[in-house]
Amino acid sequence: MSSLPRRSLGESFIYAVEGLSYAWWTQRNMRIHTLAALFVGWAGYLVRLGVYEWLFVLSAIDLVITAEMVNTAIEGACDLASGRYSPVARMAKNVAAGGVLVSAAFSVIVAAVVFVPKAPLFLEVLEGGAYRSPLFWIWILGLALVFSSVLVTSKSRYTHRPGKTHKLEDSTGDSNGTKRNRKT
Repeated sequence: MSSLPRRSLGESFIYAVEGLSYAWWTQRNMRIHTLAALFVGWAGYLVRLGVYEWLFVLSAIDLVITAEMVNTAIEGACDLASGRYSPVARMAKNVAAGGVLVSAAFSVIVAAVVFVPKAPLFLEVLEGGAYRSPLFWIWILGLALVFSSVLVTSKSRYTHRPGKTHKLEDSTGDSNGTKRNRKT
């Protein structure tokens, strides 16, 4: 048994949201995956995917986003643990990146299986004036916002130093890899 105090459910939720935020602002691929997910969601809405089709599509999206976040965590842990170049850390990072690649390939297969048979319907919907729907423009706005955040470097509490890992910076400017004293 650990003698450390336990985190409340609220604290755990806050830390999880901070992890999502960190991944979003520091990982370009996370923003690219989100852009792709929004596009797929828009296309799925237009062709009226069935329940099981949505289940497969959303599972594939979740798998890619989760793999990207696990990859980010593994890269950070390797950098923290090694502190310098390590072939073992390199191998761990490469394996984690390979996991993202495998999940992304799976999502492409799911998209092909679900959307290729619906391609004629998709074109028919677009030709039928889907662009007149307010929902169409909401999706376009969402895609534009995500796309612009992929292209624009945003200032946030996370810093990036070329050639180094992204490190969290606390209010004192300390970038020792911790944001504050967290209960573990």
